[in-house]
Amino acid sequence: MREARAGDATRIAEIHVESWRNTYRGIMPDSFLDGMSAARSRMGWDNTLASLDGGSRVFVHEDGAARMDGFARIGPGRDAGMPFPCEIYAIYVDIAARGKGTGTKLLEACAEAAVAAGWNGMYLWAAAQNPYARFYLKNGGERGAGKTQKMAGTEVALAAFCWPDLKRHLERAKSPPDERKPT
Repeated sequence: MREARAGDATRIAEIHVESWRNTYRGIMPDSFLDGMSAARSRMGWDNTLASLDGGSRVFVHEDGAARMDGFARIGPGRDAGMPFPCEIYAIYVDIAARGKGTGTKLLEACAEAAVAAGWNGMYLWAAAQNPYARFYLKNGGERGAGKTQKMAGTEVALAAFCWPDLKRHLERAKSPPDERKPT
């Protein structure tokens, strides 16, 4: 696990586009997903990585061969209706790395960074129909508010997943599995 650097934008963009196409097929229009471009996404990530501020951070996870297999971006919450100061803007894992602990490690890095920044709660928005949403619940998230947002010309139902007490969450995450209690 490490913080992202400028040279990471290409691989971040590849994972981002691949994850969207895999996860949101049937939720978002096929034409939108098929039209996504890693090259266009890379330009956006180049800009993001060059202009991180206000507590925003991007983490990348690398596998044993030092190939990036996931990333996450956090920063100050953008939704005034949410009672938590930190938002996970993005967390995506390469399809081949799913189920191997990469997402959990990225989530823990986000929680640790949030606590270090003085933020003891965080949330993220995910498509309510996201087939991987159970990951957030399995990793201590609580289902929160819902809303709809127009994306690619389609109204998409979103669900918040919240970690209201990150210090407690991190204590639980670091305890042996047989001693864990639900958060």
